[in-house]
Amino acid sequence: MIPTHLYFFLNCIRNFVNKANVTCA
Repeated sequence: MIPTHLYFFLNCIRNFVNKANVTCA
């Protein structure tokens, strides 16, 4: 299972790469 914080971090990077709205805290 992927840790929630790790999943959020990866998703954040994906958004950045896609030039989407970065919701990194």
